[in-house]
Amino acid sequence: MKTLSSIALVTLCLTPGLWAAGELDTTFNPNVNDEIKALALTADGKIFIGGSFTSVGGVETNRIARLLTSGSKDPSWDYKTAGAPASCVVLADGNVLVADPVKSSQTTVYRFLANGTSDQTWKTIDASATGIQSMALDADGNLLVTGGFHALNNTKCAGFAVVGMDGVIKSHPLIEVSDTRAVLTLLPRADRSTLLGGSFVQINSKSRNHVAKISSQGTFDSVFAPAITVGTDSAILCLARRGTDGSFYAGGSFSQTLDGKVIATCLASFSSTGVLNTSFRPIFTHATKAPRVTSLAVQADGKIIVAGDFTGVNGVANNGLVRLLSDGTNDSSFKATAEGVTGLALQMDGRIIITGNFTQVNGVARNRIARLRNSEAFDRLTIRQDVVSWSPFGAIPQCDLLTLETSTDGGVTWLPAGKASPTSGGWLATGLDLPVSGMLRLLGRSSSGLQNGSSGLAARQTSYSLVPEVSVRELNSQGGLLVLTDGQTSPVDYGEIGQGSAATKTLQIYNSGSAKLTVTDIQLPPGFTLINPPVLPAKVGTSTYLALTVQADTTALGSLSGTAVISTDDADEASFDFPLAAAVVGPDIAMHLGDVELPNDRAEPVTFVEGYQGADPVRRSFAISNEGNRNLVVSRIAASAGFTVDDAQAYTFAPGESREIRVGPDQSIAGDLTGYLEVYSDDADEPVFRVPLAARVLNPLVTKVLNTRTTLNRKTGLREQKLRILNPVKIATVDGFRVIVRGLPEGVVVRNASEVLEDGSVVIEVHRPLGPLGKFDFVLEYEISKGTSAVVFPALTTEVILNSTRKAALVSGAALAPEFAVEKCERTADGDFALTFRAVPGRFYQVEYSSDGKIWKASSPTCAAGSIVRWVDCGSPYTESSPKDVPMRLYRVREIE
Repeated sequence: MKTLSSIALVTLCLTPGLWAAGELDTTFNPNVNDEIKALALTADGKIFIGGSFTSVGGVETNRIARLLTSGSKDPSWDYKTAGAPASCVVLADGNVLVADPVKSSQTTVYRFLANGTSDQTWKTIDASATGIQSMALDADGNLLVTGGFHALNNTKCAGFAVVGMDGVIKSHPLIEVSDTRAVLTLLPRADRSTLLGGSFVQINSKSRNHVAKISSQGTFDSVFAPAITVGTDSAILCLARRGTDGSFYAGGSFSQTLDGKVIATCLASFSSTGVLNTSFRPIFTHATKAPRVTSLAVQADGKIIVAGDFTGVNGVANNGLVRLLSDGTNDSSFKATAEGVTGLALQMDGRIIITGNFTQVNGVARNRIARLRNSEAFDRLTIRQDVVSWSPFGAIPQCDLLTLETSTDGGVTWLPAGKASPTSGGWLATGLDLPVSGMLRLLGRSSSGLQNGSSGLAARQTSYSLVPEVSVRELNSQGGLLVLTDGQTSPVDYGEIGQGSAATKTLQIYNSGSAKLTVTDIQLPPGFTLINPPVLPAKVGTSTYLALTVQADTTALGSLSGTAVISTDDADEASFDFPLAAAVVGPDIAMHLGDVELPNDRAEPVTFVEGYQGADPVRRSFAISNEGNRNLVVSRIAASAGFTVDDAQAYTFAPGESREIRVGPDQSIAGDLTGYLEVYSDDADEPVFRVPLAARVLNPLVTKVLNTRTTLNRKTGLREQKLRILNPVKIATVDGFRVIVRGLPEGVVVRNASEVLEDGSVVIEVHRPLGPLGKFDFVLEYEISKGTSAVVFPALTTEVILNSTRKAALVSGAALAPEFAVEKCERTADGDFALTFRAVPGRFYQVEYSSDGKIWKASSPTCAAGSIVRWVDCGSPYTESSPKDVPMRLYRVREIE
């Protein structure tokens, strides 16, 4: 970064020497032989005058002339007018518009070229009746004209019109005018509105006392109505901009009253909305006639130079000229006198051009025009390629409008560069695109001459050279800015950032230079990327920045570092480089099966050896480890239905720590099982680690039909068929089983069934253990209709019952429910007792037994699979002893929750 700013900052004192304000400039003496009315300054310091004179400095001149800065007549410009011009407008290119009263009933506006010849391409403007009193340019370059006319170029319009540079009338609000009620002066404003002053008392059929406003759209402002006291022969003769807030002064011939008392004469101050400033109370007087103010010039320091017909101001003798302070009191440091001054123009250096019909100034002979010295004039001009700021001070003129021009050929050719807007400290032009070097000219447009009816330019020009200057700034979390240094070794440090978190920093490529900065390339080290990168090359205006959002890649743990390089057209810092650094921290979960690391959500499931219902659990060991650099918090370990995790507890793993968990199928369920092992943790990019599982659990039981032809039990009248349940597996023990009987022929009903299913199949539930290589025989009791074959080939399915699953469900059980009656109790072929009772499917029931009906003992709970449950007492573990060993056993059933 450079140590010196490249902003073109120029502060100059524009006054050519220190003189007393109001002192006559003896070097300037054009010597004009008759009255001057029109007065306007050119951009190069020359002076246009118009009036009834016929010679300048003894040289024949017919009513219009251009003077050199020295005061002598410019011999390169010579033209004659038919009448005595009272108004002219100087254009930036040196051309001039002149209102020539060619005859008593007509005024014609001509355009003269800078060389003094008539512009034949200009469409002249003819005004009727009393003609044109004042002219000016608005902010868009249109010509504004006022007067007592009733038509322009035969187009009906009265008192005011806006005319394009092509001579076409753009707008003309209707204003009531007559020989004595004309629009005499005007003031264009930066907001494109226009103030009108004169002797009129009505506009568009609305009462307006001498002052009115035309809006930026060219229409009459019906709200704006300054309170001017109207009297005999009263009028507003001149208007001037007072301040940057749109406030203004109005001068003329009137007495301003308040509550019936005169508080000011000839000059009043108003806000931008037309509210009278009642504290501004200058009193102008004349020894022999009614006083009047005919011209105003306001300085940048707020002081007001006033010209007109008066001999005293605020009780102090002032003949024709005075300078007031902004509060309306006399400025005693300004001393000048000249009877018959009607026009003023304030040069950029503060010197004052006065015109009129006087023959002496400060007691020294000066005919109709003179130049007075003034107090100090200075300014501050800041030039950037896209912004120009101008702050005038002292005696510099308070301009109505300000435009900018540039030249790259030493001032030979000037091109428009932009327009400035008034600010509290002066003028500001934005959105510019100046050449990087050349000359800049400020053209301040001000009203001047009789009734401020002419419009000229006060120019301020300087050479400049602009350069961009790059700097990079880091925006911290508190909103502050840290300025980086090109080539610095300390990094823009993200610090420790959590894995998977959003980690960004905002950087600003700032242009502290005076020319636009072009960013051509942005290179970031690996691990860093731009979010919404700008389109390159990118232009960065002066005193502005290009914001960059730089994101660190937090997907992987570890350190990130490298150098960022920003390439621009900054001559001595074409590559601005600085380091970036970040440390990505966090836990990192890993799963291993033996020595094999498992990927998250792998496609192939982890399989298990085949297991049996009732056999020892099948398990595999999985290792959970933390390979990150911060603690890993495992909040939950879960398996899908059909699988079990031993000791599935939450746990916090230190970096590098590992623990094993054992996982296996739920062997209470027979069949092919699939599901997932899921580990939930605070690993940012793997919050759920999922491993697919697959297992097969086999039913160890085999059911055989011992006799397909049923036998008749003469005691019960039922036909019986013996079944045998075999457990051929050496490692499995079951607690009971359910035999599902299907495929029975029509007319065959199982009478000892525990449940009848919806498809017509029946269930017999047997609660007795069957150990390895064991067998169990029991009888199916059929009721067979007449004519139906006694040979039955049932389709049998045997399901294992494991009491452990029911015991687990019983843990959350409540108190006993009301008793249920046992529908049937019978002794089996093995001597056991079989109970049949009705139940609600899915609910739990408990069989209680007693040897005397007084002391009852409870068996293991039973879950009803259907509406009928068959429960067999075969001794341990269901009851404390086999029913074969006791003389009597009583049973009852309770439902439990």
